[in-house]
Amino acid sequence: MNAQRIIFKITLLMTMTFLLIENVDIPLANGQTSFIPPTEITIEMFQLDVNGNRIVSCSSNNANLYGCTSFCTDICGYAEPIPGRNYPFGSSTITVNIEGTEANNRYLRDVVAQEMSPSVFPQTALNSQAIAARTYAYWHIRTEVETPGAIDNSSAYQVFLPYRYDQFSNDEQTTIDIALQSRYYMAYWEPYLINIYGQDINLSESDPIFAEFTADVRELTHANTTFPYLTSVEDPISSHPSVPDVYGHGRGLSQRGAGRWARGSESFRCDPHPAACPPPVIEPPPAAWSVRWRESFQILTHYYTGIHIRDAGQNNTVKTPEYRWVPLKIEWSGTGQSYICEGESTTVTTVIQNTGTQPWDLNVFRFDYAIEDIPGGPQGSGQAVNGNFIIEPGEVYTQSLTIESIAIGPVGSVKLFVFDMYRGTQGSFRALEAGKPWYVFSEDIAVRDCKKLFLPTVLNRANISPSQ
Repeated sequence: MNAQRIIFKITLLMTMTFLLIENVDIPLANGQTSFIPPTEITIEMFQLDVNGNRIVSCSSNNANLYGCTSFCTDICGYAEPIPGRNYPFGSSTITVNIEGTEANNRYLRDVVAQEMSPSVFPQTALNSQAIAARTYAYWHIRTEVETPGAIDNSSAYQVFLPYRYDQFSNDEQTTIDIALQSRYYMAYWEPYLINIYGQDINLSESDPIFAEFTADVRELTHANTTFPYLTSVEDPISSHPSVPDVYGHGRGLSQRGAGRWARGSESFRCDPHPAACPPPVIEPPPAAWSVRWRESFQILTHYYTGIHIRDAGQNNTVKTPEYRWVPLKIEWSGTGQSYICEGESTTVTTVIQNTGTQPWDLNVFRFDYAIEDIPGGPQGSGQAVNGNFIIEPGEVYTQSLTIESIAIGPVGSVKLFVFDMYRGTQGSFRALEAGKPWYVFSEDIAVRDCKKLFLPTVLNRANISPSQ
C-alpha cells in the first residue's frame, strides 16, 4: 500500500470518527446507523413516597424502604424485612443491565412490572409498554450530555423498584419476558432538530424518541410541541365519561388506553364481557368496542406520530412500513350488528387514523373492503365524509362504505370481510412494502333473512298485554 493511500485512509478514519461524535447519521454495514443501542444504564436511587416522589438517597445494603426495594417495611405492608430482598446495591448511584435478568442487575423487567402490572394488562399492551420503556431509557442515555444529571428511579422518569418483577407469579413473569424478548425501540422517521434545556440537539432517524407515556386521558392525548411525534391524537376508546380528563400528563402512550385497545373494550368494561361491574355502577353501561388491536405496533404508531419501530438487536433495522393505518371505530348501520340483511344494502361508517409517516391524498388513497374468498380485489364503494382530502400523519378521517348483500352470497352464508387502505393501483397497505406487511381489520359477516327474523317478533310483542 503506497503512502498516499495510507494518508487517505487515516484522514477518512479521523473524519468518520469526528462525524460519529457529532452524531451525524452515517450508514454502516447491514443498515446500522450512528446510534449504538446501549446495554447498561446508570440510575440515581431514592427512597420514594406513595406517589413515587423522591425522599432521600438509598445508601445501605440494609435499606428496607420503598423505592430502594419493592419489599419494603415502610409503605408496602411488610412488617419485617424479607430475607434477601433488601436494597441490593452498596451506593445510591448504580449501573445495571437494561435487558438483565438477574435480580441485582436488571432494569426493564422491574420497570415494566411496576409501570404496567402483568396481572392487570393483556400481553399486547405489555409489549407496547416494554418498547416505550426501552425507548425512554435509550433517550436519556442518548441525551445525557444535554440533560441535567442521571435518570433516577422516581416518577419524574419511569419508576424502577428493585425486585418488583419478583413479586409476580411465574406465569406473570413470563408475560413480561415475552414483552422484552425483542429489543425494539422507537425512532422518528427523519432527522430533526430540537432544543432542550436551552441547548440545540440534532437527532438522526435512528436515534430513540422521547417516549413519554401517561396513565390515562379522555378522548384526546396532549401534545408536547418540542417533539414532532408527541402530537395530540384522538383516542375514542377512552371516551367514556368515567375516564378522567387526564391521569398523569396526558402525553404519548396512554397505559389504560393501550389496555382497552388490546382488549377491544370501552373504558371500564368488566371482563369477561358481559359481566356485572362492581359498585359504583357506571352509566351508560360500558360495552365492547367495535375494533380490537392485536399488535403492539398498532398501539405505538397510534400514540406516537410519524415514528418507526427499530430492532436494536438487528442493527437498528426498521420493522414498520411507511404507509400504515388503524381503525378507531367501525359502525354498521341498521341493526348495529355485524351481519347484512338479504336483498338490502348496508352502510359501514369507519373512523380511520393515518399512523404512517407520509400524508394521504384521498384522491389517490382509499379505504375499502375485500371478501376473502371472492377474487378481484376490493369490492366496496365509499367516500370520505369529513371534507378533508389530505390526511396528515396522526390525523383521522371518517368514511362510509356501502355494501350490497346481493354481491356476497345467499342467506345463511358467512364471509370474511377484510378492511384495508389502498394506494391507487399499487394495492393494499398489507402488501405495499416488501417484507413489512401491515395489519388489516377483518370480520365475519353473515347474510340473514331479516324479514323472517323481524316480523314474528313484532307480532308476538303485539299479542302480549302490559300485565303479562
